[in-house]
Amino acid sequence: MNDFDEEAFLQMYEDALVQIEEERYEDARETLQELLANGRDRPEGWCLEAQLKMVLGEWEEAEVALSFARQLDPLRPETCLVWADYSEAQEDYRGGMDTLFLALKEPLAPEHREALAIRLAELILNWGALAVELDEQGLLDEEEDDTIEDVDDKVCDMLDLLDDIDVEEDAWAWASQARLLQWLERDEEALEAWQRAVALTPDDVEYVYGLAKTYEDLEMFEEAHIHYNEVFSLESVLYSEEAAWSLMFEPEIFKQAANEAWLDVQMQLMGESLPFQFEFTTEVYPTQALMEESHPTDLFDPRVGLHVAFSALSEGQPKIYLQLFQRNIERDMEGDDPTELKLAILELLETCVDRIFAILDEPDEEDW
Repeated sequence: MNDFDEEAFLQMYEDALVQIEEERYEDARETLQELLANGRDRPEGWCLEAQLKMVLGEWEEAEVALSFARQLDPLRPETCLVWADYSEAQEDYRGGMDTLFLALKEPLAPEHREALAIRLAELILNWGALAVELDEQGLLDEEEDDTIEDVDDKVCDMLDLLDDIDVEEDAWAWASQARLLQWLERDEEALEAWQRAVALTPDDVEYVYGLAKTYEDLEMFEEAHIHYNEVFSLESVLYSEEAAWSLMFEPEIFKQAANEAWLDVQMQLMGESLPFQFEFTTEVYPTQALMEESHPTDLFDPRVGLHVAFSALSEGQPKIYLQLFQRNIERDMEGDDPTELKLAILELLETCVDRIFAILDEPDEEDW
């Protein structure tokens, strides 16, 4: 690299990384231009260039940068991860999966094996979710498109891979296995995998939540109740310690979007003869009292976006309480656009109200 030594390269690389994280994209562009001018033989520089181009939506340039990185070191773990991100963005799931499968067959440091395997499982399941969505919309052409059966095959390949590599004592591997087994609807085996993951890392809230959800799916409600309470306890500590990290929107902005969405729903209900009253509120996160009120026959998932409660009053109309939880809504959002926030809340509220009216049309005590 001529007079451009290793220390200078690493410093410039770190500078570009920080600039991208801080959304100083023009600064990052200039830094990477100098970096690549002096280090064209370094795949990490090209990978970072590709990441910047993807953030900016410059997909052709991202592909060019990735082609240089892959020519220099095709199975370098960081390169494979960026390639997986690019492939998914282009809906070329097979391209990303094939690369990750190949990389995982190479000798790897434990941290690289973990990152690649987790990303591969995620990629497979995202591919599956897309196939299901297309199938439900009647847009899946089984002669031309990837089918749900193709996804099943890839899930089985991934499970075989996890069996082949030595990850018996790795909680992440059991969690990945659990998610893959759930895709195949092998819930009893998934339960065992979640149990192994939680036993190895009992304070990982994602693993505890996966275990609780699987207990609920298997109608083991007492166990689900216990573990949902554990999730609440773990997340309450996390959020109290890292409140700024956990919120995407200022609470007032969230509340405004929620109220606007609820007003839209109320406008849709005008003219309807309602045998009940609605009461709508927003909270940052479920309260301890709400968790304590729930019990195994009335499970409360602490990650639910909208909680619905029914109160039969001795006088006047009964009430239906709708309680919206900010952190849980934000959890499923990909960006911080207030308009998208309102649309997400509106869709949730409309679905909920439709469900309430469906129950009223065909009442069933279990629904309440």
